[in-house]
Amino acid sequence: MLPRHSSPKSAIPWIIAGGALIAGAILRFYMTYVVFRPSEHIFSDMQGYVTLAHRLLNVNHILSSFDLIQPLGTSLLLAGSLRLTGGLHGADALWLFMSLAVPFFWFIAARKMAGPVLAAAVALWASLDFSSISFGTLFMSETPFAFFIAAGTACLAIAMTSQERLSKPWSFAAGILWGISLLFRAHGICMLFMVVVITGLGVWNRRRDRNAVKGQAETAVAQTLLPFLFIAAIFAGYFSFKSGRPMLTSLGVGCQMVIGRLPDAAEARFEEPRTGIFHLYASPVAYQRNPRGKFKFDFSVVDNAAAMKEAMNMFRRDPVQYLTLSFKNANDSIFGNDPWPANQMPTAPLLKFYEVLFLLGGMIPALALVFPPFKVARGSGILTASLALPLLGLWLLGFVAIGETRYRISFDGLIIILACIKWGEILEWIRNKPKKTSAAS
Repeated sequence: MLPRHSSPKSAIPWIIAGGALIAGAILRFYMTYVVFRPSEHIFSDMQGYVTLAHRLLNVNHILSSFDLIQPLGTSLLLAGSLRLTGGLHGADALWLFMSLAVPFFWFIAARKMAGPVLAAAVALWASLDFSSISFGTLFMSETPFAFFIAAGTACLAIAMTSQERLSKPWSFAAGILWGISLLFRAHGICMLFMVVVITGLGVWNRRRDRNAVKGQAETAVAQTLLPFLFIAAIFAGYFSFKSGRPMLTSLGVGCQMVIGRLPDAAEARFEEPRTGIFHLYASPVAYQRNPRGKFKFDFSVVDNAAAMKEAMNMFRRDPVQYLTLSFKNANDSIFGNDPWPANQMPTAPLLKFYEVLFLLGGMIPALALVFPPFKVARGSGILTASLALPLLGLWLLGFVAIGETRYRISFDGLIIILACIKWGEILEWIRNKPKKTSAAS
């Protein structure tokens, strides 16, 4: 509903935003049901998720360590579809619904920026974000993970801008939603990184200056910490008990550390001692570099302790190579390879073209907003940090483990908001730039 006494001109941004949201929904429906229906393209990781979903429906199935190499959430959603509809057509609709997260980003922009024009720009861009649209047509974890990240961030936006009485429940909701995101991707830890950094800096600042006052935005962020940690502790306790190994929601992190430090790795073979059971593990984007090396390790793919010990040995043997590959992984988490498996869709050429545009028009302006010597958005340091710090967390996680550009796509909406803020500042500077007058003759 438009504000009372609004002029036709002031209604334009709302009309653009509404039209963009509708167009985005239509485009995603077309991609899901016409171009690349998820239930008709089950291969690689999608096949693994579907196979595990069928096993989860078996009442006699007992979770093993190998079921937990990847977080269980995606298979649980697919199992729910199989149980309710008898097939995966219901999951097609579910993934379509979760890909419709654009209103969250529009709402975050409108709530935090207090301006409908930039919010309309966010709605338009996010509606046409072809990278996230592509992953909405695949039974991968990126789409449900992105949905929970966006929903939690929208709750935080409400908490930051609501009265104190209403702020706390919305902060708790944000923490719970981000905690649930860990069930789909370990990258939910990026949101915890943001919360800890903002809360820690606030405490440090008040210890330095006893007159410093905790603002509402900082308070809202800090209040998400307890529910976030509570949900994470529940997951860690349950899955550690089921697997017999200490873990959060995934047992694949250790082996990813090893794989990410293998030069020219086409294949890594992890063989269980005394059993002859082995698993072949590799990053799918490695094949974009035409690798040839094959490596063998005498420990299980789910033995995180042995994998981390091997990673430390690799660092000691060749620290320069280790750090070089770590930086490459970190950068690949943001940009650097074709997002797999969307790069195997018939729309792959359009995806490659869009990724370049996203780097130039999205990533670079977003970085210009938050990194020195560029000025941080005036008067909204914590608001901006709540969007930017998860991206720094993603980069650091790639530095520690492994990097693929598809991991960034779940955070595209946050990048789009940051980029639109910067583009708005640039356009405002151009508009207010003094015009040179010619000297009188």
